[in-house]
Amino acid sequence: MKTKKVNYDEYVLVLNAGSATLKWALFERDGLKEIGRGVVERIGERNSFAEWRLHGKLGVKHIAILNQRQAVGYVVKMLAWHHLLEQVKLVGHRLVHGGSRFNIPQALTAAGLKGLARLKDLAPLHNPVELEVVKVARQILPKVKQVAVFDTAWFARLPKESSTYALPYKLVEKYDLRRYGFHGLSHSYVVQEAARRLGKPLEQLNLITCHLGSGSSVAAVRGGRPIDISLGFTPLEGLVMGTRAGDLDPGLVLYLLRQRGLNAAKLEKLLNHESGLKGIAGVADMREVLVRAGYEVLGFKTPSKVSSPERRRAQLALKVFLHRLRKYIGAYAAILGRVDAIVFTGGIGERNEVIRNLTMQDLPTLKTVLVMAIPTNEELAIAREITKSV
Repeated sequence: MKTKKVNYDEYVLVLNAGSATLKWALFERDGLKEIGRGVVERIGERNSFAEWRLHGKLGVKHIAILNQRQAVGYVVKMLAWHHLLEQVKLVGHRLVHGGSRFNIPQALTAAGLKGLARLKDLAPLHNPVELEVVKVARQILPKVKQVAVFDTAWFARLPKESSTYALPYKLVEKYDLRRYGFHGLSHSYVVQEAARRLGKPLEQLNLITCHLGSGSSVAAVRGGRPIDISLGFTPLEGLVMGTRAGDLDPGLVLYLLRQRGLNAAKLEKLLNHESGLKGIAGVADMREVLVRAGYEVLGFKTPSKVSSPERRRAQLALKVFLHRLRKYIGAYAAILGRVDAIVFTGGIGERNEVIRNLTMQDLPTLKTVLVMAIPTNEELAIAREITKSV
């Protein structure tokens, strides 16, 4: 069998787009050693900036970035300025929703993009932004192969009992109505990293992984494979998040549609942008919620004095967030039977010891279970997937 010749000077560029951010990372194709990484923050806002680390040096530039097109252009120009662009031979993109069709890395050809465009309605806050980044990257780097990896892919083989909604079966089949799950790149990465740190094969581990950030989820993992996930058909289900409500009685949604005169667009805005921590406490940043609730967060201060009503609302938001998180952890512990470790990751999970301690102190049945904080690395996970696929 012929072995594939690898050019040691080839690089893999990963672009990981959010609604107002663009993260990127550059890896050597052979061995996936990281060359550098960075982020363009607050895209479309007046105080946008770019931050990066290359060759061990940190760079920061405050620059007006109005949209994702400009953000991609800036990243490409910066790599060219550092004489790194010519070696980029493969670009990887994260797409949140792959639907039922896209469960493996997808080459981003014109034909492939047509199929992906049909998924916009499944993740209206994410997929359109990410597809715009793909479009721009293909225009700027037309000769470089580009591949998409999907956040839903890791959950494609969830057991039927956890992925099936109890809706009329013909409706389910016609519209592919199922629990897809999200944050798969993050969950799969920390599962592998937990196994490495514990020195055990994946097949022997039962884990509960908690990805906590502006979007949050909990997964139950048996033998290295997910068997349940708190997120569902869209990224709205499950935990309380920065601006998303999480689990809701569908009857409440119907009530709002009937009694309060909300249409679908207004309801979507309410559930995606005005609920969660922001809905209860008035702020979406967990660090500010904690400070307002009376906790210290290293390096973070509220910009103004906290009033008594603001403090009470922050304390309530924190209690609701923690209650929902504990409920999912407890339920998944019951399903798994044996839990070898509970893994926290994401901006809140990996960096906020207060949240981890508050979560675990009221889970007495799990007090002997190992708790791990593992930084996620979605960009490396993407690079691993796309280099295996080509």
